[in-house]
Amino acid sequence: MKLSQLAEEYYFHDSSLEHARFDEAKKEVVLDIELCTWMQTWYSEETDAEIETIRLFFENVMWCDLSDFKASDYDEIVNVELLPCINGAEGIKIHIESENNYQMITIYAGDVQVIKSETNKD
Repeated sequence: MKLSQLAEEYYFHDSSLEHARFDEAKKEVVLDIELCTWMQTWYSEETDAEIETIRLFFENVMWCDLSDFKASDYDEIVNVELLPCINGAEGIKIHIESENNYQMITIYAGDVQVIKSETNKD
Protein backbone atom coordinates (compact mmCIF):
# COMPACT_ATOMS: atom_id res chain seq x y z
CA MET A 1 0.00 0.00 0.00
CA LYS A 2 1.03 3.62 -0.40
CA LEU A 3 2.15 5.57 2.66
CA SER A 4 -0.91 7.84 2.36
CA GLN A 5 -3.17 4.79 2.62
CA LEU A 6 -1.28 3.65 5.73
CA ALA A 7 -1.81 7.06 7.34
CA GLU A 8 -5.54 6.93 6.50
CA GLU A 9 -6.18 3.35 7.65
CA TYR A 10 -4.13 3.21 10.86
CA TYR A 11 -4.09 5.43 13.93
CA PHE A 12 -0.71 5.06 15.66
CA HIS A 13 -1.06 7.49 18.59
CA ASP A 14 -0.12 5.81 21.91
CA SER A 15 1.24 2.72 20.11
CA SER A 16 4.78 1.62 21.02
CA LEU A 17 7.69 1.43 18.61
CA GLU A 18 9.60 -1.70 19.59
CA HIS A 19 12.27 -1.94 16.90
CA ALA A 20 13.50 0.03 13.87
CA ARG A 21 15.96 -1.10 11.20
CA PHE A 22 17.10 0.39 7.88
CA ASP A 23 18.84 -1.83 5.33
CA GLU A 24 20.29 0.72 2.93
CA ALA A 25 21.60 -1.91 0.48
CA LYS A 26 18.16 -3.52 0.12
CA LYS A 27 16.34 -0.17 0.36
CA GLU A 28 14.09 -1.54 3.14
CA VAL A 29 12.94 -0.25 6.51
CA VAL A 30 11.32 -2.43 9.16
CA LEU A 31 9.38 -1.02 12.12
CA ASP A 32 7.91 -3.34 14.76
CA ILE A 33 5.01 -1.72 16.58
CA GLU A 34 2.72 -2.71 19.42
CA LEU A 35 -0.41 -1.23 17.88
CA CYS A 36 -3.30 -0.01 20.03
CA THR A 37 -5.84 -2.03 18.09
CA TRP A 38 -8.68 -0.75 20.26
CA MET A 39 -8.11 2.74 18.79
CA GLN A 40 -8.60 1.60 15.17
CA THR A 41 -11.86 2.31 13.32
CA TRP A 42 -12.09 -1.36 12.31
CA TYR A 43 -11.63 -2.70 15.88
CA SER A 44 -14.17 -5.23 17.10
CA GLU A 45 -14.28 -5.96 20.82
CA GLU A 46 -15.59 -9.45 20.08
CA THR A 47 -12.87 -10.53 17.63
CA ASP A 48 -9.77 -8.33 18.05
CA ALA A 49 -7.12 -8.13 20.78
CA GLU A 50 -6.73 -4.66 22.31
CA ILE A 51 -3.00 -4.62 21.48
CA GLU A 52 -1.45 -6.34 18.46
CA THR A 53 2.15 -6.56 17.26
CA ILE A 54 2.53 -5.47 13.65
CA ARG A 55 5.49 -5.02 11.36
CA LEU A 56 5.66 -2.14 8.89
CA PHE A 57 7.83 -3.23 5.97
CA PHE A 58 8.76 -0.26 3.77
CA GLU A 59 10.06 -1.17 0.30
CA ASN A 60 11.79 0.86 -2.40
CA VAL A 61 13.04 3.32 0.22
CA MET A 62 14.41 6.44 -1.41
CA TRP A 63 15.43 8.12 1.85
CA CYS A 64 15.32 7.28 5.54
CA ASP A 65 16.47 9.11 8.65
CA LEU A 66 16.65 7.02 11.81
CA SER A 67 19.47 9.12 13.27
CA ASP A 68 17.22 10.67 15.93
CA PHE A 69 15.90 7.31 17.08
CA LYS A 70 17.58 5.68 20.05
CA ALA A 71 15.53 2.75 21.37
CA SER A 72 14.49 2.87 25.02
CA ASP A 73 12.05 1.07 27.28
CA TYR A 74 9.41 3.66 26.46
CA ASP A 75 8.99 4.72 22.82
CA GLU A 76 5.44 5.94 22.30
CA ILE A 77 4.22 7.18 18.93
CA VAL A 78 2.54 10.55 19.39
CA ASN A 79 1.94 11.54 15.77
CA VAL A 80 2.32 10.29 12.21
CA GLU A 81 2.58 12.99 9.57
CA LEU A 82 2.29 12.48 5.82
CA LEU A 83 4.94 14.49 3.95
CA PRO A 84 4.86 15.90 0.41
CA CYS A 85 6.03 13.60 -2.39
CA ILE A 86 9.62 13.75 -3.59
CA ASN A 87 10.41 12.23 -6.99
CA GLY A 88 7.15 10.26 -6.87
CA ALA A 89 7.76 8.75 -3.42
CA GLU A 90 5.50 9.54 -0.50
CA GLY A 91 7.02 10.45 2.82
CA ILE A 92 6.02 9.86 6.40
CA LYS A 93 7.37 11.36 9.63
CA ILE A 94 6.81 9.46 12.87
CA HIS A 95 7.03 11.52 16.07
CA ILE A 96 8.07 9.49 19.11
CA GLU A 97 8.13 10.41 22.77
CA SER A 98 10.78 8.51 24.71
CA GLU A 99 11.69 8.52 28.39
CA ASN A 100 13.15 12.02 28.48
CA ASN A 101 13.19 13.20 24.91
CA TYR A 102 11.37 13.56 21.62
CA GLN A 103 12.51 11.67 18.51
CA MET A 104 11.55 11.47 14.84
CA ILE A 105 11.84 8.92 12.06
CA THR A 106 11.42 10.09 8.46
CA ILE A 107 10.91 7.65 5.58
CA TYR A 108 10.34 8.18 1.84
CA ALA A 109 9.33 4.93 0.18
CA GLY A 110 7.46 3.46 -2.77
CA ASP A 111 5.16 1.37 -0.61
CA VAL A 112 4.64 -0.30 2.77
CA GLN A 113 3.25 -3.64 3.88
CA VAL A 114 1.50 -4.17 7.21
CA ILE A 115 2.29 -7.62 8.54
CA LYS A 116 0.20 -8.73 11.50
CA SER A 117 1.80 -11.25 13.82
CA GLU A 118 2.21 -12.24 17.44
CA THR A 119 6.02 -12.32 17.15
CA ASN A 120 7.77 -10.25 14.47
CA LYS A 121 11.23 -9.96 16.02
CA ASP A 122 14.32 -10.86 13.93
